[in-house]
Amino acid sequence: MRKTPKKIAESKKAVAEATEQRNKENAAYVETIDLNTSAVQLIDKAINVLNKYYNPQLYKASEQRELTEEEKILQASGQDIGDTTVVKPIAGTKQTQALLSTSFLQEAQVVDPTENAPEIFAGERKNKGQKSNSVVALLRMLQGDIKKDSAAAESDEKVAQSDYETMTSEAFEQQSQWGKSTTDAQSAKAGFEEELSKAETSQSVNEMEMEQLTSTLRDLHSQCDFIIAHFDERKMAREGEIDGLHQAKGILAGASFE
Repeated sequence: MRKTPKKIAESKKAVAEATEQRNKENAAYVETIDLNTSAVQLIDKAINVLNKYYNPQLYKASEQRELTEEEKILQASGQDIGDTTVVKPIAGTKQTQALLSTSFLQEAQVVDPTENAPEIFAGERKNKGQKSNSVVALLRMLQGDIKKDSAAAESDEKVAQSDYETMTSEAFEQQSQWGKSTTDAQSAKAGFEEELSKAETSQSVNEMEMEQLTSTLRDLHSQCDFIIAHFDERKMAREGEIDGLHQAKGILAGASFE
């Protein structure tokens, strides 16, 4: 029973350490999923910008913000009012849709020497389109790898969580059994101690009664020894008393004992 509290303490410590480790693993998993999700979104944005330049039919225009009255007037008059794209943050990053579109568009403008090329270079632009398709394909492959990594991380997280829950459940059940065993042992000990106390009390009472009986027996034995020791003497005295009574009776009846 003395070892049981130690076992319970060790089990609780192991559960606490496992919980701390599980929290760290879960935090790392959440961070990984966030980063992967952000990467997938960034790749989608990048592909969309590439489509705007190389495959306009696949391009999805960004959402436009609502113009102020002043901006509407300036725009109607043909003046440049700047970027009107809704600035949306990309989850898990410091990038925004507007910044990403601008940066990719600027890069595309820098690297494309056929912007103002004559019609004779139409075939070259087709090659550029093929090249862009290869880039998009590579981005899609990268995106697929990221999604596979997220799926693997999710699977590992489920297994780790399941193992953790099983371990803690078994530990709590074992602790409960140890606790019940300790309680039962303490209860049994209390019962034994109570019975021992009653037995000791009963023994004390019996010892007192025994002393009284021994004392009574000693007194009786002493009296009996006295009676036995003086029995003949008392017998002779009794016989003398009887003879004296007979003589006295005779004298009263008129007898003479000269």
